[in-house]
Amino acid sequence: MARLVPVRLTVDQIRLLASALDSHIYWQLSDQQYRNDGYVLPPASNDPAMRKEIRSSLRLLARLEAIALTAAAPQAR
Repeated sequence: MARLVPVRLTVDQIRLLASALDSHIYWQLSDQQYRNDGYVLPPASNDPAMRKEIRSSLRLLARLEAIALTAAAPQAR
C-alpha cells in the first residue's frame, strides 16, 4: 500500500496542480491523434502502459478537482 504524506495546500495551489496535470495528460501522455481541442479522447495512446498512466492521472485529476470544490465551498453554519 502506498504511504500517505500530509500536505497543506491552498485551494489555488490545488487548482494549479490540477491544471498542470491536465496539461501533462494532454501534451505528454496522450498520442497526437487522440487530442481534440483541449480534450483527450479514449484510448488516448496506442501504448498500454501509457493508457494505464493516463487513467491513473485522470483519477488523480478528478480527486484534486473534487478537493478544490469542497474546500472552496462556503462552510455551513
